Amino acid sequence: MVDELCLELIKKYCQGKTNVRLSVGTVRDEIFDINVFGADGEQLKTEPFIYEIGSITKTFTTALMAKMNFHHQLNVGDPISNYIRYRGRAPLPTFEQLATHTAGYATYDNATKILLRYHLAGGYTKHSPYYRFSTRELRRKLKPRYPAGTWRYSDLGIGVLGYTLGQIAGSDYYTAISDFIVHDLEMYNTYWGNETGKNLCGYDADNRPCGNWNWRRDNALAPALALSSTCHDMLVYAGVNMREELIYLSTCHKPRVDVVDDFAIGYGWIVDKDDGVIWHNGKTGCFECVIAMDKKYKIASVVMSNYNNPSEVGINQIAFALLDIERQSAEERRRKLTSGFSSDTTADGKSEQ
Repeated sequence: MVDELCLELIKKYCQGKTNVRLSVGTVRDEIFDINVFGADGEQLKTEPFIYEIGSITKTFTTALMAKMNFHHQLNVGDPISNYIRYRGRAPLPTFEQLATHTAGYATYDNATKILLRYHLAGGYTKHSPYYRFSTRELRRKLKPRYPAGTWRYSDLGIGVLGYTLGQIAGSDYYTAISDFIVHDLEMYNTYWGNETGKNLCGYDADNRPCGNWNWRRDNALAPALALSSTCHDMLVYAGVNMREELIYLSTCHKPRVDVVDDFAIGYGWIVDKDDGVIWHNGKTGCFECVIAMDKKYKIASVVMSNYNNPSEVGINQIAFALLDIERQSAEERRRKLTSGFSSDTTADGKSEQ
């Protein structure tokens, strides 16, 4: 449900973005509500637009890890050097350290230089700035730069995790995650990069087209960033996580490492310590997305945009506002049900006739 407050936030976000396609979705009681907004917040026909989801990809990688742990293909407490060829003497980080960003890896060493060149060039590229960083190069960077134990958000660490999972699966990360998404999560419009050629075009702050990030199958950082999806599929993903029919997914939601006063990190997911909301956002060159879930009320929100530039209002703000509205609505329904039950019963608990 998009109320007046959320509509105002959406209009502020969309202001000046002449080519924006902002998909806004919620799920409550397994009922989906999806709306699409264009320039200046004009409501458009709802279509299944495909967006790059960036770092939300990390939660798929850690979910695959949780599944493999559940089926005894690995033990999250083991160092990954028990499962892959590695010539170093000291053991590598554990799966759990990789999934919680405490393994000691920095973000890819040359990322700052690469991204600087990318932005100086105007943001135009048909590939990820990490396009040529292959798993072959990754194998030369398996030793972490820092001691394990301290939280450092790391695309590289999740890349190492994804590479290891592919090796355990006897194939590669691309094959393992693609199979997991379709057969376990039952998501049919979520896939690698712009594999189908149907992704939305991204736009920069000057409303110039940026295209899409493409990813090679052997890309080392793909497990952290490479997936694309629709708003509907992301709501399916939220539903699967909240229902816990795949019981191993709940292990990803448990807070495991304190990051700041308000937030902790689970396996891939960020957990709000005040209200228990589980969420993650993601950005690529010209896209940004966020997914947020409240498992207590079984509600979730998703916001996806084909722009990624500073705005007066951010998509996180919209997503959490949507979640607040759904939570208030759920509380109101609960109060009405409780009130109705109380008025229809006698002091001894028997229904009045």
